[in-house]
Amino acid sequence: MKRYPLELTKFNTDNYLPGGHFTNTKSRDWFSTNVPNWNLVLNHFFGGKTDLRFLELGTHVGMCSNYLLDTYDCTLDTVDVTDRVEIEENGKQYYLCTKSNLQPFLDNDRCKFFRQSTTDFLLLANIDGNVKYDFIYIDASHEPDDVLSDAVLSFELLKSDGLLIFDDYGWGDCAKGIDGFIDAYDKKIEVFDKNWQVFIRKY
Repeated sequence: MKRYPLELTKFNTDNYLPGGHFTNTKSRDWFSTNVPNWNLVLNHFFGGKTDLRFLELGTHVGMCSNYLLDTYDCTLDTVDVTDRVEIEENGKQYYLCTKSNLQPFLDNDRCKFFRQSTTDFLLLANIDGNVKYDFIYIDASHEPDDVLSDAVLSFELLKSDGLLIFDDYGWGDCAKGIDGFIDAYDKKIEVFDKNWQVFIRKY
C-alpha cells in the first residue's frame, strides 16, 4: 500500500490550500469550508501577535494543523490516536499519513505530534503545569462524555481571554458534551457563535 498521490489530491474549496507536501482525498477535506469564519475570528484574537501557542485535539490528516501553522506565528501541539488513515479509491488501496502531512512543521520544531489519547495528553499536561495555550480546538472523539472530558481538562490549559472552538456540534450526541460544558462553566466563558462549530472565549 502506498501513500495517497499528490497528483490526485483535491479539496472541497480553495479557501485554504496547504503546501505541496500535503496529500488528501476530497472526501477527507472537512476543514476548508470553515476557513472564512476562522479567518474572521482568529484574526480578531491573534492578528499581529507573535509566539502564540495552539493545541489541537484530533489531528486526523492534518489540514487544520497546516492552516494554523501557515497562517499564524504559532507553535502547535496536536494529538491523535493514529497517524494513518487507510482508504480505497477507484479500486486501489492508499493511506493518508498525518505525520507526512505535518513534516515541514515537525522538521522546523513548530509542531509536535502526540500519538496518544487526548485524555492521557491532557492529564500529563495538567500535571506538568508549565504549558498554557492561546487557542484550543476540540475535534477528537465525538462521544459526549469524551467531549466533556476533553473540554474540562483543556480549560485548565487555556489562557485567560483565550479562544476555544468545538467542532461538530450537530454530529450525533456531540452536542450533549458541549452543552454540558457550557452549562457548567457559564460564569467563566462567553459563547459568541454556536452553529456547527461553537466558539468560546475564556474570561
